[in-house]
Amino acid sequence: MQSLPLLSNHMVAMNRLGKLEKIYDLGSDYILHHDYAMDSNGDIVLLATEIGRDDNAVQDQVIKLSTSTGSVTSLVDFGELFADYKGSTTHAGTDESDSSAKNRWDWLHCNTIQLLDDGSALFSARETSTIIKVDDMESDPTLDYMIGEPSVWAGTDEVSSFLTKNGDFSDTGGQHSITYVADDSLPDGQYYLYMFDNNFGTSLTRPDFDWTVIDGISTELSSDTAESQYRKYLVDENADTYTEVSSFDVPYSPYVSSAQELDNGQILIDSGMKGLFGQYDEDGDLLAQFHMTLNSAYIYRVYKYDFSGFYFA
Repeated sequence: MQSLPLLSNHMVAMNRLGKLEKIYDLGSDYILHHDYAMDSNGDIVLLATEIGRDDNAVQDQVIKLSTSTGSVTSLVDFGELFADYKGSTTHAGTDESDSSAKNRWDWLHCNTIQLLDDGSALFSARETSTIIKVDDMESDPTLDYMIGEPSVWAGTDEVSSFLTKNGDFSDTGGQHSITYVADDSLPDGQYYLYMFDNNFGTSLTRPDFDWTVIDGISTELSSDTAESQYRKYLVDENADTYTEVSSFDVPYSPYVSSAQELDNGQILIDSGMKGLFGQYDEDGDLLAQFHMTLNSAYIYRVYKYDFSGFYFA
């Protein structure tokens, strides 16, 4: 029996017994990059790279995979949405979906997508250390606002779209695994947003940008003194502000990594380049930690589930 290789242009649906019920092929135009989410219709919205582009741009597309028909449609081309900013960057970077690829233009590098019920979405863009909200994903994608250090986008039309920071705290550097949290106790227009802040300032496509404008940020790929952070914001879309409501230091990981708030109030942190994942209380005190010996790869993300309803539960 011949096995089927599952590549970065495939998605699979597995039942709770471990059987692959469906195998979807994204075709020859796109490959998956990092993250995806399911919409209210059960279709899959994916971060992707469009292959075969003349400009070699990577990791700047959003596509939708229909789980009923298997068809693939384009939703957002960030290169078109942010043409002004893209044009200001240099051609540099690699394609992490294809380790053999060279001379890729990784000018944005989306690493997380969070779909909202109103048809909008939040994105984490590592290369710009920016969190981006896009409205009308399905019909007419438009920039709503951004969160982060505005000077990264200086000289572009988008620089005026940043929310105002409310308080004295540092912005993020290359953040990963942003998570949107709706809370019924909050007024309409407010929500929580938490993340793993790598606290690493770098951009291959903006080599002249001085990341030390962000207070406390590290610019070192390896450091015995730098720390990453768990961060949680209160975002107020009515006042156009964001406020840090919680943060604590975690082992430094300039790339990859994740954060997950658990039902018991504790927080699971993966510091991927350190090979560490641990559970913390709300005050940032470490309760338990696990170490994996790393060879050529990092721990991309770690999430904890109860697996209720699975055959071994």
